Amino acid sequence: MRFNEYVGFKSNAGVRVSLDNIKTYPFHLHNDVLELVGLLYGRATISDCATDHVLAPGDVYIFNPNDPHRIVTQEDSGFLTIQIHRETYADLFPSLREMYYVCQPYNPGREGADPELRGLRFLMAKLWQAYGNPEEGGHGLGRLTEQLLQMLLEEFTFYTYRRTPGGQLEIVRQPVSARNLSAMKRYYHVADEIY
Repeated sequence: MRFNEYVGFKSNAGVRVSLDNIKTYPFHLHNDVLELVGLLYGRATISDCATDHVLAPGDVYIFNPNDPHRIVTQEDSGFLTIQIHRETYADLFPSLREMYYVCQPYNPGREGADPELRGLRFLMAKLWQAYGNPEEGGHGLGRLTEQLLQMLLEEFTFYTYRRTPGGQLEIVRQPVSARNLSAMKRYYHVADEIY
């Protein structure tokens, strides 16, 4: 499967933001585009190159460039989708081409519930607001996209998958002490374990 879906960017900011109501979106990938999908309401199953993930409202999923993925819902579900052209920001963030992002599910009941994820959702909402405002222009969108990418680089490159005793894969955050290891840049090689 190598269906590369073209993403049209309306501004030179290299970002596209949309609200979508999706029932089924077949397997596809985006060449050189980082895609963030936030579930606003409903339930959805996201499939990536490793496994299936069930999303609940508040969850954000990050699709990395060139990773096949699909979305399937069993009920009315709304998504906030942000697509970022990686090459537009590669000079500003030199490690952007090498990083791989993973995001754990939102869990509001957990103590200290995911401040990084709450911050990510806030920046995604600000991007949506700016994207719909013609007075904002490409410069404002670019500035917000830079803030979002900075947060991704600082907070969302230190996650990986772990196999549970029941054989399922779950997303877990790496210990803070492991953050400085250069090997963490592409720690997400789950496909090698599965295939």
